[in-house]
Amino acid sequence: TQCHPIGAGSGSSMSANEVPEQLREYFENVEVMVFSGSRHFSNPRALGEFEHIANQCIQQSHQRLLDNEELVSDVCETLRNSNLMPWGTRLNVQGRMQASSCKELEPGKVSELLCLLRGPQTPSQDMRNHWIGIVRHDETPYMTGS
Repeated sequence: TQCHPIGAGSGSSMSANEVPEQLREYFENVEVMVFSGSRHFSNPRALGEFEHIANQCIQQSHQRLLDNEELVSDVCETLRNSNLMPWGTRLNVQGRMQASSCKELEPGKVSELLCLLRGPQTPSQDMRNHWIGIVRHDETPYMTGS
């Protein structure tokens, strides 16, 4: 995974692939992260809705990849030469495509959120080192590799 941490205290910089020691175990074990909009966003969500959206992102994106071996091959091949790529088609959890500045809440959809999750891992397919990014304002989900 790519991470852009800021070195604490020493002022020394870290490479984009380094994770600070105190955060390493967290990032190695995390499956999904959901980021809400800015603190000025007018539609707060309950924890249960965050969980529902995260679960929908996992289910829909993983199923799309597990159902399409050709898509997985294309993603893996492209990510050998690129850090980021759009893939597949719009997921239901993305809701209606809106501008990134749109503050309208669409219940049960990503709306103002950014959902980052690991790719699927099965005996026949290991995309666990890939991260999927899902937002409302992009046509498709995006993926990055390690």
